[in-house]
Amino acid sequence: MKKLFYIFALTFLFISCSDESENIVDVSESEIAGVWDLTDFDLDVKTTYVFQGQSIVSETTAYGKDYDFSFTFNQNPNEIFNEGTFTIVTTTTTTAGETQTIESPATVIDGFNSGSWRIENGKLITESTENMTSEIIIESYSENKLVLKSPTNEELTEQGVSVKIKGNVFLTLER
Repeated sequence: MKKLFYIFALTFLFISCSDESENIVDVSESEIAGVWDLTDFDLDVKTTYVFQGQSIVSETTAYGKDYDFSFTFNQNPNEIFNEGTFTIVTTTTTTAGETQTIESPATVIDGFNSGSWRIENGKLITESTENMTSEIIIESYSENKLVLKSPTNEELTEQGVSVKIKGNVFLTLER
């Protein structure tokens, strides 16, 4: 269970920009300002571990439920806060055919920790109070609905284990 949480945390920790050409959604900071309720959370990630020439691939999907979670985007200064809880249902399947599903309460989503925010080129840029910067693609925007995509495509080595993480997290926020 501890390893699964570590994998899940790594997935959110390493957020990068997609290399694909993207349609830039034109939205201003004043349009984002206000309180937004989380109404949908989806994650789809493939993780490959390589240790001493042996590979293990896991595919992880997750979705949210029991939403009572909101984000507040303040202006002047641009600060982001979140509050509430929701449940994340995570299913991980390995190449060995092992499947594990867990439900866990969530009170924070990495990349959306309290801190500052701004809009640049169709992306929501957040910087936490711990100085972690995240770039989240604005997939779509209307007055009452905001869809965000956080692509992950990272490689790292930790204690002799090479880890490749690739996937997306989607958030839907509504007023």
